[in-house]
Amino acid sequence: MIVLQNQPEPSLVWLGDSITRAWRNGGRHVWAAHYAGRNAINLGVSGDRIEDLSNKLDRGLLVGLCPRLVVLHIGTNDLETASPKDVANGIADIVFRILAMAPSVQILLHEIFPRGACPHNPIREAVNQANEILRTVVFGPRVRICSVHVELLDEQDVLTRVVSPDGLHLSSEGYSRWARAIEPEIMRFFPAGLNYYVEKALVPMSSRENVRVFTGRQVRRA
Repeated sequence: MIVLQNQPEPSLVWLGDSITRAWRNGGRHVWAAHYAGRNAINLGVSGDRIEDLSNKLDRGLLVGLCPRLVVLHIGTNDLETASPKDVANGIADIVFRILAMAPSVQILLHEIFPRGACPHNPIREAVNQANEILRTVVFGPRVRICSVHVELLDEQDVLTRVVSPDGLHLSSEGYSRWARAIEPEIMRFFPAGLNYYVEKALVPMSSRENVRVFTGRQVRRA
């Protein structure tokens, strides 16, 4: 069961794998500060690959939702078995499908996050290759491609344990850096300012109006 507050459907939808889902765990305090008051919903699923997200879209994942913005990060799990070119093409296909399904939605598409502590790690090189291909795709004005590599890596391009203890998933510090990096993009759709939404999130549930409950039938999830 998903509880959505103040609006019939969420204004901000997050799609992705365990890195997105873990906003609910290691990133929960950052989420509460940045997104709870923005009527956001996290539909990330641990272990998801591009094909998994595609199948969920087929089953109606976004049916009935009219968000202002979809935030997407997917593809890192695919790089374990697929080529960077295939991964980039798969991500592009997901983006075009969402655009076709929701004609008014805008998408903040993330480049695949850096993996592996060292810059010359083979998986890091695959990430960089996939992102380079992804940047050549012409998506149109409703899609903005976002990279947070500068925020997550140190001056030697090392992904430190402070940011990512296992070289893949983010720590609380990693989520803080991610949120700060994309705040200017989020502000384009929620211009009242972060403090306004933080205060909104602190309003007790009992005093809110128009609370609506979505069941699994209305928003299908894996």
